[in-house]
Amino acid sequence: MGFTAIRWPARTLETGRSIALVAVLLAACAHDAEPPRWIEHPGRGWPAARFVTGVGQGENPEAAATAARAEIARKTKGEHEGIEIARTWVAKKPRIHWALAVLDRPALIARLGDQIAENDRARTAAAERAEAEAPETAVLTLLEAIDLSREREGLRVRIARLEGTPPTSDVPPSRADLDLQLAGVKRTLTIAVAAFEMDPDSGEIGAPLDAVRRALAQQVLAKGFSLPVEGEWGESPPAWLRVLTRIGFEHLELGGSQGFATVEWEAALEVFDPSAGGRVVALLDGGARATHVNEKTARRLAREEAIEFVTTTLASWLDGRYARGPR
Repeated sequence: MGFTAIRWPARTLETGRSIALVAVLLAACAHDAEPPRWIEHPGRGWPAARFVTGVGQGENPEAAATAARAEIARKTKGEHEGIEIARTWVAKKPRIHWALAVLDRPALIARLGDQIAENDRARTAAAERAEAEAPETAVLTLLEAIDLSREREGLRVRIARLEGTPPTSDVPPSRADLDLQLAGVKRTLTIAVAAFEMDPDSGEIGAPLDAVRRALAQQVLAKGFSLPVEGEWGESPPAWLRVLTRIGFEHLELGGSQGFATVEWEAALEVFDPSAGGRVVALLDGGARATHVNEKTARRLAREEAIEFVTTTLASWLDGRYARGPR
């Protein structure tokens, strides 16, 4: 409220008139500091049948608004979209900022429903487009469609949390349909694997490592892709992708390690794309040491660690590039 300048009498507190004036002024100040109704009863202006409200306080306007929005997010299990700050107020002593956040529930549910309709159109178009594409392109298109399917499910969950009725989850193509279509495309794509021992000093390739190649082949099959037939497992078999693994082993003489044998291994895994002129699309490497009282055992441990590294590295790369987890 506004205040009018008051000229105090010379003997301010010695007259009843002055004391009465002080009482009036204090009452006015107390009235000005009275908190608004929405702090305790936000539903009076924004009925719960339509709105979700949140009241927050903080040392500045931004902190109060953030707290109010967080209250709505708590009530809706994570919703942040469409929240507006409808009211603010400042308590003077102590100085505290208050904010009222409001979410129009039906309006947001309608927007989410529109997003689902657009998602359905885009997902259907992607699945149809993949049917006409080459397998190496179709696999990426189908992964995009699966991402859309996951986004759609997330939109349905948000509508349910807002106490709305989500659209049916059976609009084709379903996630199961897309997974089946993707699996069929993957089976038409072959990945050739090769593994060789590497000289740790020069990096030159030596003898083939059949055990490593078989372990890599198992990962390719486990991820849903195909392998060239056994007779075509040469140095450059016809394939969609080619994986070349090089592993080097070196016996180390370490001071102070009498009675122990240490074998160091290093491995490099390269993925080539023959359709792009043999371009390298991935280069992954690593290494470690294996120590044991017996040198033969140390070498075996080093070999096992190296195989574990290249197989899990290939599996992770394939998952990151050509797979999607469950919804």
